[in-house]
Amino acid sequence: MPRLSKTRKELLTTMMKDSILEAATSVLCTHGVDGTTMDRVAAAADLAKSSLYDYFRNKDELLEFVAQRIMVPTADRIVEAAQLPLTAIEKLSAIVRVTFVSVEEHRALLAFLVQGNVRHRRDPRGEASRTRVVDTVAGVLVQGMRDGEVRSDDPMHLARLFVACLAEYCELWIASSEPAGVEQCVEKLMTFFLRGVAEGAGGGRVAPT
Repeated sequence: MPRLSKTRKELLTTMMKDSILEAATSVLCTHGVDGTTMDRVAAAADLAKSSLYDYFRNKDELLEFVAQRIMVPTADRIVEAAQLPLTAIEKLSAIVRVTFVSVEEHRALLAFLVQGNVRHRRDPRGEASRTRVVDTVAGVLVQGMRDGEVRSDDPMHLARLFVACLAEYCELWIASSEPAGVEQCVEKLMTFFLRGVAEGAGGGRVAPT
């Protein structure tokens, strides 16, 4: 039997992983993270369990793959938002907006992944996506500092804080029984990040200790 070319083999692998992704998503939404097993995913994908292990070594690796299929396109949208001809503040708002739009599209699935603590697992692919987003936000903040919109500070430090706030707010939004609208989320996070929580409280002064 002739060997598959590298290109055809990669295409077949991609097609198989897409089929497994669809099956895993269905199982997750039906049974949750705890009830998602390799047996159930293999059955949903109409695969032998041994064949499923050809693509994913274990359940954790499979769940990380599912999470990455959401995170990578979201990171792409964030990079695109940062390249728009906007001011730095407008770009930050756009980044928050596209993030919540992506979360909204996958809210049901993300709810199970968040409950299963998938985002907090150390996965090199997840770290790569997060690093890409942090670097993108840092570039926007550098623009803001240059244009006088953002105070001078360590852009990477501020970017990590911004991304951390955005990620945690997304988790709160996913877990909410009555989630706010996307524009409300944009306004709330941007107000918090740009003005803090002390505005209007004692003239914005920090109380002495």
